[in-house]
Amino acid sequence: MQITYNTMSLPPILLHESQRLANNGANYWTWRLQLDALLGAHGLRRKITANHAISRNAGNAQDELVRAIILLNVQGHEVFSARRQCITPEDVEGLGAWGIWEALEKMHG
Repeated sequence: MQITYNTMSLPPILLHESQRLANNGANYWTWRLQLDALLGAHGLRRKITANHAISRNAGNAQDELVRAIILLNVQGHEVFSARRQCITPEDVEGLGAWGIWEALEKMHG
């Protein structure tokens, strides 16, 4: 028995390239609202608001999914080295979804 999936009914996980978080954070608040809607469409909004664990928990599939959606929707790693603070790639690697969400708000919010 073959199982088929209708991927056309799934909401997207990527914003259009022009809507991703700019490296200088100029579009932060628009990006945040759009990403919040995207996470909501996947039933993952509560994951970002209810789980305040800063550190990454690789065993938590939903946290890893939210983390991936956030990271796929930034223009590049330079977004983490803008303005007042700088977060290294090693720091990002150790952060969970909430940690990344909060770091971006502190830098660009």
